[in-house]
Amino acid sequence: MDTNALIGNSLKVASEVVIPYILMGQILLRGGGGNFFNDIALALAGRSRGGSGKIAVLSSLLFGTVSGSAVANVASGGIVTIPMMVKSGMRPYQAAAVEAVSSTGGQLMPPVMGASAFLMAEYLGVPYADVALAAIAPAILFYLALYMWCDYTAGRDRLVMVDAAQIPKARDVLKAGWFLPFPFLALFAALLWLNWSAQLAALLACGVLYVFSIVFGYRGRRMKARDVFWTISATGKAVLEVIVICAGSGFIIGVLNITGLAFKFTLELGHLASANILLLLLVTAAIGMVLGLGLPTVAVYVLLASLIGPAMTKAGLEPIASHMFLLYFGMLSMITPPVALASFAAASIAKADFWKTGWESMRVGWIAYVVPFVFVFQPSMLLRGNVWLGLFEFATAVLGVILGTAALVGHARGPLDARARLGAAALALLLFLPAEYIPLGWVLNVAALVFGLAGLVLEARRPRGDGAETQRA
Repeated sequence: MDTNALIGNSLKVASEVVIPYILMGQILLRGGGGNFFNDIALALAGRSRGGSGKIAVLSSLLFGTVSGSAVANVASGGIVTIPMMVKSGMRPYQAAAVEAVSSTGGQLMPPVMGASAFLMAEYLGVPYADVALAAIAPAILFYLALYMWCDYTAGRDRLVMVDAAQIPKARDVLKAGWFLPFPFLALFAALLWLNWSAQLAALLACGVLYVFSIVFGYRGRRMKARDVFWTISATGKAVLEVIVICAGSGFIIGVLNITGLAFKFTLELGHLASANILLLLLVTAAIGMVLGLGLPTVAVYVLLASLIGPAMTKAGLEPIASHMFLLYFGMLSMITPPVALASFAAASIAKADFWKTGWESMRVGWIAYVVPFVFVFQPSMLLRGNVWLGLFEFATAVLGVILGTAALVGHARGPLDARARLGAAALALLLFLPAEYIPLGWVLNVAALVFGLAGLVLEARRPRGDGAETQRA
């Protein structure tokens, strides 16, 4: 019972900061926000190749901004998107994998992310807005990889497109839900311009959302008094798990501090970092995934931040980049067997084999295993330091994501032979390399950028090698 243990920062953040954001998510669900996200995703992506998978990606991205829970995202969106993907011709375990990975990314997508992001701001002693801004570029890369995976897989497997009769017009969806972006705008304005605390900004967004949901409502479904009480009750139930996890994490931190194990472990990792930073990162990634086998993301992040975070900072790595690295590899347990809770939930809905779903999730979410190494060596991408350098690094990473995904799938506009796949993979690797840390790094980056763009232009002029665009479910 100490401020450095059970009654510490973890429990403080869970009780003061996380609750308003969970309330915001519950209001959004009750007011029809979940339906709005599904409808707008269907309208935007439903008419394109691989539309059913892209709908899952976009709806999970939008819902994940206020959910922050991978399993909850799968449970709410997967019941709609997984059958849609299976109907298009995708194997059940593939559909489950796409939904699981897409839902897991919600913990990375600003403005809400998950409880871990608020803890990160507390550990680093920075405003939550700084953490949210730093998370934007990696989150875009993550969802871009998923989007392109769905597109290329649809071409390779000749998946049928979504029935046009099921696709609403974007204009009609936006007309019915025109008010739903306003709470997010209020949240951003309070965080970035008014410099409010994260919890006050969330309460402002909740207030705006309550008013609009009561007065308008999505597609005429106005929130009533009983719905308001439901959101409060549902928030109380949803927050119990977070409170218990954060309290338990604080307890573990207290034990580590009292026994001196935290200091000893950090000291040993510091020696390892002085020898080889890449080796430290690989060891950290392995520890994060092993801890994730038995602990939720929040608990894994808290342990890694306490044990390994100081060693990474001492090694000269940017603090926010280091902690974002820890968050990513704490989160990956959601899709990495043998536990993989998000993959398990999605496999249950799809009635698919869990192991197949887990391994396919790792293939679909390959970028999540790569991008942390990219931004930890190139913190400018997280809007730390030189902005122009960060934009260049982000541009090269975007091209690397497109080429890397095409190499893994073996298809772009048409099938790719072994030489084309190998070339795309090599260019993607060169684009991801941190130019500052290797000899001739800038030359390699620029050369890969030029050849990669040339390859994309040639591929764009190539006739489609599939007939997916003419097929309808």
